[in-house]
Amino acid sequence: MWRKLKQLYDDFKDDSDDKIREALDFKNHIIEINGLDFYFAKGNLTDLPDIIRVEKEAFDVNELNRKKILTRQLKDQRNSLFFVLRKEDELIGYISCSIDRKRNVFYINNLALLNKFRNHGLGYFLITNAVNRARLMEMSEVIAEVKDDNFKAQHIFRDLGFKQSGMLPNFYKDKSNAILMHFDLNTIDLSPSNYGR
Repeated sequence: MWRKLKQLYDDFKDDSDDKIREALDFKNHIIEINGLDFYFAKGNLTDLPDIIRVEKEAFDVNELNRKKILTRQLKDQRNSLFFVLRKEDELIGYISCSIDRKRNVFYINNLALLNKFRNHGLGYFLITNAVNRARLMEMSEVIAEVKDDNFKAQHIFRDLGFKQSGMLPNFYKDKSNAILMHFDLNTIDLSPSNYGR
């Protein structure tokens, strides 16, 4: 009996790993958002200088510390998902995500866009694609943290069906709080076709 139970667990684990592996398999391609063409690709280490440039514009970051974190995420092809958007060969934004296989949770770690490309629906597009990948992996939930004074990001997450699930006091370098946003993949369908605001 113990052997049967172990076999069932191993079969379930293998099936789960296969679904995650399939969802991580991504083909780079051209997409159209609000009448503009973008190159939508899986991020890699060669994108790192451009990603840092986007982060510098979007956030107040410690470049050396971020390079280490981003390098680790870009190298971890088993538990990380990193999408980039390019317009005419310029990297204009990205979303980085990680997978907690034990808890069956998908985390949105970062989302950044160059200022001139904000308010064009690209954040909606990146979040929606990340959540849809989490759904393909059969994760149970998606979690993101948003700075408490970033009302635009909070609005986007709420508009896409995320709910506030907590707060992390003094979470950021400047001692501001982080709001935890939660998306239950078992009850909510995320499939907007309108990426513009």
